[in-house]
Amino acid sequence: MSVSSTLHQLALTTNPSRPASLAAIVGFGFLFTLTAIYTDTTFYRPSASFRSIFRDPIITPLNNILYNTDTSNLALHGLHPHHQHFVANLIQLLGPAYIVMILSLFSWPIVPRWMRNVRALSAVSATVLLSIFPHQEPRFLLPCVPLLLSCVRMHKSRIFLATWIIFNAVMGFLMGVYHQGGIVPAQLAMRSIISTNTAAQGIKSTPDAKVFWWKTYSPPHWLLGESPETSNSTISTLDLMGIPGLEMIQHLDSTVPACPITSPIYLVAPTSATFLDTYTADSNSNSNRESRTANLQLYRLWSYRKHLNLDDLDFAEDGVVNTLKRVVGRRGLGVWSVRRSCK
Repeated sequence: MSVSSTLHQLALTTNPSRPASLAAIVGFGFLFTLTAIYTDTTFYRPSASFRSIFRDPIITPLNNILYNTDTSNLALHGLHPHHQHFVANLIQLLGPAYIVMILSLFSWPIVPRWMRNVRALSAVSATVLLSIFPHQEPRFLLPCVPLLLSCVRMHKSRIFLATWIIFNAVMGFLMGVYHQGGIVPAQLAMRSIISTNTAAQGIKSTPDAKVFWWKTYSPPHWLLGESPETSNSTISTLDLMGIPGLEMIQHLDSTVPACPITSPIYLVAPTSATFLDTYTADSNSNSNRESRTANLQLYRLWSYRKHLNLDDLDFAEDGVVNTLKRVVGRRGLGVWSVRRSCK
């Protein structure tokens, strides 16, 4: 429900001559707010006492605002320009319908017909508010999609209908199969990858393994089910999100043990990340060796081809052609064993 419709409903239910209705709304609102705070606090801190809930409560909406207004936090997920929602994300979600909306802004009347309702104002105002935060992903705008589509009159045009069908078919295949498509297969194969690599390195016992994920969506931990052959091992999943490459290497350098390797360390990252080329074991050029900031080598153990990292598009830095060659031509998700160069 939009803010304007909520205020309208509140105005209808609250009558100055009947203050009991306002007291009921405020009272029950306060009660359900306390219930939500109590539920969140006990969920995130199960050992919290009843008194501590009032002294140090967890207020999820407030924490969300505080987290998303801190640029250092958002830098972990990736920073975007403030116009990202309007120039890129909405067109990914709406396709030709968004183009029709934009073209209508340059025709008469000045305010197009599709903007003259509460649904459009709610969607546009929400998009403006979300554009304040420097981390912007298309999924944040999903609630705005049905609101905007319900405002646009779909003309009986065969060209538009064909374009609409092609757009949805392509985006459904792209986002449903390829975009971040290797995360679940990689997590399902993780125990087998670790078991095979442990045996190949001659490590008799099955030690605990740390797996760093870089430049991917957050990996689902619950997919790491126990299996008979690796029931004594523990896999620690560490999400590095979208931090800079050198910072990622520093995390690995502080974690990888000295020679000989006794505790395996692994890295899961898109194969389109050219930064990793410097550290791959088959990269033997002098320039690569001299540019390394840590005595680390990456050995690829596994890869999944049906994976596209669309969050790594950098048209401004690399250009359109080079970016597409890198992201599409080198598509895939890889799992590397991280070791020190023991010479």
